[in-house]
Amino acid sequence: MASKVTFQSRNVLSKKFMVNKKKSMDNITLFSVITIMSFLLLTPVALFMEGVKFTPTYLQAAGLNDKHVCIKALIAGICFHAYQQLAMTYTSLCSFLGGPLSFVKRFSYAEIKKATGGFSSIIATHSYGSVYKAQFRGGLVTVVKEVRIFNEAKDAFNKEVQLL
Repeated sequence: MASKVTFQSRNVLSKKFMVNKKKSMDNITLFSVITIMSFLLLTPVALFMEGVKFTPTYLQAAGLNDKHVCIKALIAGICFHAYQQLAMTYTSLCSFLGGPLSFVKRFSYAEIKKATGGFSSIIATHSYGSVYKAQFRGGLVTVVKEVRIFNEAKDAFNKEVQLL
């Protein structure tokens, strides 16, 4: 019962926070903050209604080793954090490119290196990186832009793409 109350309160709080557009939190950070807030607010309620069931004595009576439970919880937390970081990277790339990444043709580093002749065909150099001429299999001739500083170069790169 406590878990259902926790999930519903998280849903209500997320709707409340999403209405205010002045906040600069992305969806993943907002979800994490609301989850932690709902956990902290409803832990006393859950302990009152269901009692303390995570004592070492209770876990051993249930046939569980308390050290294994802690290790598995730590591993689950690390995996969850890694997933959030990956999802945040994907989300920022989608917003950077202006849509989902399914339409973007992806090339491996080896393909790009081969197409640019080992990054030897420099067309231009600028403060954010270099631009190379690339010829891929099938005769596709294009340019490859190296961006060294992602955050600062984002606006300049978007303007260049809009001009093209």
